[in-house]
Amino acid sequence: MEKLKVISVGCGIIANEWMKNALPRKDMEIVALVDIRKEAAEAMAARYELTCPVFTDVAAAIEHTAADIVFDLTIPSSHFQVCTTALEHGCNVFSEKPMAATMAEARGMIRQVERSGKSLTVMQNRRYVPGIRAFREFVRSGQIGTV
Repeated sequence: MEKLKVISVGCGIIANEWMKNALPRKDMEIVALVDIRKEAAEAMAARYELTCPVFTDVAAAIEHTAADIVFDLTIPSSHFQVCTTALEHGCNVFSEKPMAATMAEARGMIRQVERSGKSLTVMQNRRYVPGIRAFREFVRSGQIGTV
């Protein structure tokens, strides 16, 4: 089986959760870590005993590794840049929420998806957490007024 080559962009707290789920998979391999702070990427590589290269630039990481997928685990204000760069370089993107910091950026990302023929998927795992679902129903009930 050929493994999908994955670049993880953003090496902060949430990236640890993604690593715990991605590393055991047999169908993918983390081929690079990217963070604006190189020491954060180096620390993540050491924490998970990864021998992949680290970068501070998404485009350089993609060009060096010929990755298939980019995990965008950055802050929302960075999603537009990370996503559009990955799509422009032929990668699919799997991103943390929210999709973008602004509606204009979201629309620009959609246009880039359409031009590239690649996919952008935004993680929506929390929508099924019982507490969040109960809170949503509470808000919908109108008990706290109109939101």
